[in-house]
Amino acid sequence: MEQKKRLLWLDVAKGFCMLSVIAGHLSNTPVNRVVFAYHLTVFFILSGYTLKAELTTESLGKRFRSLMIPYFITCAGIVVMDVVNLVVLDDITAMGTITKSVAKNLLISFMASGTRTNFGTIEIGSMIGAIWFLPAMFFAVVTAQLLLTKVPDQRNRYLIGCLLSVLSHISAQFLWLPFSIQAGIFVAPFLLLGYDLRRCNLLEKIRLPHFILCLSVFLVGIVGGLTKIYFVTTTVSDLILSTVVTLCAAGAVIYLAKKAEKCSFLGWIGRNSIYFLCVHAFDMAVMSRWFRSGLQLLGLEYTGIVKFLVRLVFALTVTALLLWKKRPAKKQQLSQRNPALDVAKGFLIALMILGHFTIDPSLRKIIYSFHMAAFIFYSGFCYRSGRPLGSYLLKILRGALIPYLVFGVFYVLLMDLGTQQELKNLLLSMSFSRAVFKTVDSIGPVYFILMLLLTKVIYTLLDKFLRREVWLFGAVLMLSMAGVGLAKLGMWLPWSLDCALYSLIFYYLGAKCKEYKFMDYFLRRPWTYFLLTPIWVYMIYQGGMEIAIRKYNHYGVVVIGAVCACVLLYQLCVYLSESLPRSMLRILCSVGESTLYILIIHRLLNSRINEFLCRWLTPGYLWHTAAMVTIQLLLGTLIALAVGQTKKHFGNRL
Repeated sequence: MEQKKRLLWLDVAKGFCMLSVIAGHLSNTPVNRVVFAYHLTVFFILSGYTLKAELTTESLGKRFRSLMIPYFITCAGIVVMDVVNLVVLDDITAMGTITKSVAKNLLISFMASGTRTNFGTIEIGSMIGAIWFLPAMFFAVVTAQLLLTKVPDQRNRYLIGCLLSVLSHISAQFLWLPFSIQAGIFVAPFLLLGYDLRRCNLLEKIRLPHFILCLSVFLVGIVGGLTKIYFVTTTVSDLILSTVVTLCAAGAVIYLAKKAEKCSFLGWIGRNSIYFLCVHAFDMAVMSRWFRSGLQLLGLEYTGIVKFLVRLVFALTVTALLLWKKRPAKKQQLSQRNPALDVAKGFLIALMILGHFTIDPSLRKIIYSFHMAAFIFYSGFCYRSGRPLGSYLLKILRGALIPYLVFGVFYVLLMDLGTQQELKNLLLSMSFSRAVFKTVDSIGPVYFILMLLLTKVIYTLLDKFLRREVWLFGAVLMLSMAGVGLAKLGMWLPWSLDCALYSLIFYYLGAKCKEYKFMDYFLRRPWTYFLLTPIWVYMIYQGGMEIAIRKYNHYGVVVIGAVCACVLLYQLCVYLSESLPRSMLRILCSVGESTLYILIIHRLLNSRINEFLCRWLTPGYLWHTAAMVTIQLLLGTLIALAVGQTKKHFGNRL
């Protein structure tokens, strides 16, 4: 019974602080001088109060999912709503502007900064807002648990924790790191304090004299200007005095929460504080203009108490809806195929088509940094060693050449290049040419079919005849570097053989990820997101990659960065395959299973679909691009389903 009461006041304290967070974002200086002294401090202390002194793979994974999945969903909502605002409120549908907004929001979602927009010499010009708290809390918990498990002596633990906190404060004045890492380390001592308060049962001993003392110090801090404690940037008025003031303010709030533990309204907000925070952050990022316009119709201004009430009602309403719609994730298996891979391939083929339209260069660089490499990596992930060589090679050839021959028939029928030129293009299947085969036209994106075929065949032969792992890796690396050399010399070969050689490294890494169960390793450790993402972002920052035009840049950075992106996409798709409704998952898997046919449709009919849609829609704008991508995905998927049913019918008859 005692434990239940303690949890009740804990939720009430969190609920009160969530209301204080909303109040603190009204840009009212007197209000901020009060609420900034305690609202986040209470959260950090109470997080330590419920903390366990354990640091395992399972506990880290659970903590990451509880904090970062809401973060990612909120970021995705901001991306979508920003586009809606551009289209509805600003009447902007130009794809350059739309995709620039998407690229900007992806960048600020990665940086996860609450107010700082400069990272070293890089200025991104915007920030993610209030949900910086979630990644920062992850690092705060990890730091506290490291200290609790690795430093048994309490005094040494606090000494190290305080030193780390001061160092994070100092380093933040010179260089701000992504994920609000410094903010998380800065607040770790507060979690340690919360942990010891529970261990020693001290909060149960708070009485009225303690409350009066804490409140007095708090009031003195307000008068003395010592309540400017900005955990979001690790800045405080005074490292020692402001810390004392914020701890006393937190003590006063906790005392009041214990007295009001039966307040169900605050308790409900506190129990669902993560949802509440995410909705509030979404509101601040993209909803203000809607609220301001709606209130103008009522003759009200979006300021002061009206602004507070509107934000509160919105947060309460949306949080209640989210809780009502919440369903436990269940693993779903639609077939013997891996649904996560099919979902990933569906995303990749959609991104490939989108990348062929006029979009913002930043978003295009992100897409091209991994999308073709990911197709190859996932193909390698499906490779199984030890199968009979002849039958497996025949299966590979049949799987690629039959669709390519079908494409060739329609290519000759639909294109108007002259039969001889068309046959030459089909036979050599060049993506682009440079120093050789200059009279051969590009076959378009379907070059990928035969390039992937060569990659599979070469790797299968290497794996069959090179028994030792070191020989296999050496051969793959040498051939991959040979592909880079051929590209630099302009020796762009038929069937994109030089690209196939370069791509062997991605196929090899995909196969080894499956063989050594590296994907399972990352799935059990979702917090590796914080390790993988910076590598991928650095690779993009260095120039990215574009296989079709042999833009490889720094070999090691490109390969490692693209593989990190493949792992991250797979983690996302595993989550989606376990969480999405079955009907939606089936649609995504169908698209992923139909990538070859979608690719063929894109090459053959893209210009014709464009001509048809241009009668009603303007090229280069949102609705035209959306229709182009949707129609091609739909046609390719329908054709693939028809082919599959035909095979099944004749297979059963045979």
